[in-house]
Amino acid sequence: MLGGSFLAAISRNVIGVGIMLAVFLLLDRPRYSKRKIMGLYFLFGMITAIVFSIWYLYDRNNFVRFAGILSIPTVGLFCIKMSRDSLYLSFYKLTLGFYLLSVVVFCGVDGSRLWFQGSIWADIAIRIVLVGAIIFILARCIRRNFLEGVDYLSEEMDLFSIITVLLSLLIAAVMAFWPGSHQFSMLHIGRIAILMFMAGIIQYMVYQLYLHRGKERRFQIEKELLETNEQLIRCQMELMRKSKEDLARICHDARHHCLLIEEYIKNGENDKLLAYVKQYREDMENRETRCICG
Repeated sequence: MLGGSFLAAISRNVIGVGIMLAVFLLLDRPRYSKRKIMGLYFLFGMITAIVFSIWYLYDRNNFVRFAGILSIPTVGLFCIKMSRDSLYLSFYKLTLGFYLLSVVVFCGVDGSRLWFQGSIWADIAIRIVLVGAIIFILARCIRRNFLEGVDYLSEEMDLFSIITVLLSLLIAAVMAFWPGSHQFSMLHIGRIAILMFMAGIIQYMVYQLYLHRGKERRFQIEKELLETNEQLIRCQMELMRKSKEDLARICHDARHHCLLIEEYIKNGENDKLLAYVKQYREDMENRETRCICG
C-alpha cells in the first residue's frame, strides 16, 4: 500500500533503509571504528531515503515497480564495502535484512487494512513498532550467538548458500513488492503469511546448516591435531622409557667400574688399574661400552 505525501514517503523509506542497515550492522564486523562506521551508516541511510523519496514524488509508478528490488544493490554495495567479512556472508546478512524488511512491509500494509481502514499513518506506525521489536530481539538475543559463529559461517558459506537464500528472498520480494492490486482478503493474507514463513525457514535452515558444517570441520581439525599430539606424546614417553633404561644400565656399569677400581686400589695392583683405565678410555674413544657384568 503506497500513497500519501512526501512526508509519508520519506518516513517509509527511512524505516526501510533503516532496518536493512541496522540488521546488517548488528550482525557485522565493521571495517572501521565504531564511531566512524555509525556516522557513515547514518549519512548513507539519510541520503538514500531522501533520494528514494524524491523518486517517489516524481515517478510514483516506476518507484512502486522497482524501488524494493533496487534497494538490495543500493544498500548491499555500501554494506559490503563497510564490512570486513567474506562476500558470501555479507550477502547472507543483506538478504536477511531485506527479508525482514519484506515482513515489515507486509505486516504494515495488511495490518493497516485489516484493523485501521487502510490508514497510511497506521501502516507507518506498525512498521516502526515491528522494526523496533526486530532490532531489540537481534541486539539482545541473536547478535552475540551470531558473532560467536561468524568464523564458521565465513569458512563454509559458498555460492550454493547464496543461491538458496536468494531464492527465498525472491519469494518474499514478489509477495511484498510486486506491483498489483493486492486484493484484501483473509485468504490472500494467509497465503502471503505462509510464503513469508517458508522463506524465513529457508533463511534459518541455511544459517544452521552452514554453522553446523563449520563447527564440524573445525572439530575435525582439532581432533586431528589432538591425535597428532597424542602420537608425539607417546613417542616422547617411549624415548623417556628408553632413556631411563639407558640411565639404569649406565649407573649399573658405573657401579661395577667403581667396585673394580676400589678393589685394585685396596690390593695395590696399580699396573692392573692403569691397564683397566687405559682399556676403558679406549672403549670410550671408540664409543663402545663394555658391560662389566655381562
